[in-house]
Amino acid sequence: MPHRVVVILCLPLLLAFSTTAAAQSWRGEDDEPEHAPFELMLGAGVNMCIDSGDRDCDDIGMHVLGFLSPGVRLSNLVSVALDVSVGMLTPTEADEGYIVTTTIMPTLRLFHVFDDGEFYGGIGAGYSRLDVDWSASGTESSPGYYNSWLTTSNFHWSGFTNVKLTTGVHWEFVEGRFAGFNLDLIYNTDESGEICDDDGCTDRDAANLDYFQPTFVLKWQF
Repeated sequence: MPHRVVVILCLPLLLAFSTTAAAQSWRGEDDEPEHAPFELMLGAGVNMCIDSGDRDCDDIGMHVLGFLSPGVRLSNLVSVALDVSVGMLTPTEADEGYIVTTTIMPTLRLFHVFDDGEFYGGIGAGYSRLDVDWSASGTESSPGYYNSWLTTSNFHWSGFTNVKLTTGVHWEFVEGRFAGFNLDLIYNTDESGEICDDDGCTDRDAANLDYFQPTFVLKWQF
């Protein structure tokens, strides 16, 4: 699914959160803190490749993921954070190999606060990188979605025009301490990026991987 279509489809969700935030503020439910509290989310979960268009995940298996998100709560209903994730994907048919995924994206979250916790949705954009080391036996030398780019199985791709959609829910078990889940959907752009291998780096346009990242998170507010 084209990235612009996904973003457009998610705009009503963000509008709904904005409307809820405005309604709560109008009713006086958004008690502004004396200062914007600092938030920190730490999480671990699963990194999963997503089939999309020319991108084929048949030979790519899921693996572990780490998640870090320091941020500032601008109000009870809005936060801005820097989301960082590092994960792996592994081959299902190759003898050995891996893909390391890295994302660093400023992210806006809109919250709906309930008695024992909060629910949120948001959007982010920024840097994404894939490091590929792929050794296959009896198949192509690199994963199918890269075969149209180059033949080496050791390279990395990176770009700055990527998008993520995020949602999650947290329950407060101690004042200022939360546990819950964060779900990220990462869309890496096809239109631009830099590919580097042993022969150097070049800008190339090609089909790229997207991935889904469910994580269990702990959050601290300071």
